[in-house]
Amino acid sequence: MVALPCDVGRSGESAPSAFATAFKAMASVLERGGSSTEHRRRAAAQAVAAVCVKGMVGARASADRTLADELREACVNVASRMAGRDKVHPTTQKTCARHLEQDC
Repeated sequence: MVALPCDVGRSGESAPSAFATAFKAMASVLERGGSSTEHRRRAAAQAVAAVCVKGMVGARASADRTLADELREACVNVASRMAGRDKVHPTTQKTCARHLEQDC
């Protein structure tokens, strides 16, 4: 999910199709359990997924490890707030950021 978008776009039909499938699956998981209308849940889930993907693209592209860690942690915080959670436990935040880093 965090491959550079330009690489995905240049990779023929299979890569963009796989990216779309993975993005839809990620958004679908995020959409579950929301309390608003179906349209709002879907839009919020897509926005959260987009923040996560773009945050990881930025973190992966950075040679500065501190900046990359800050980007991942910020992404987890913003995505959590967008998903309706005000606070993320610090351990959960670090675990999520670490998993995002390892998923690439």
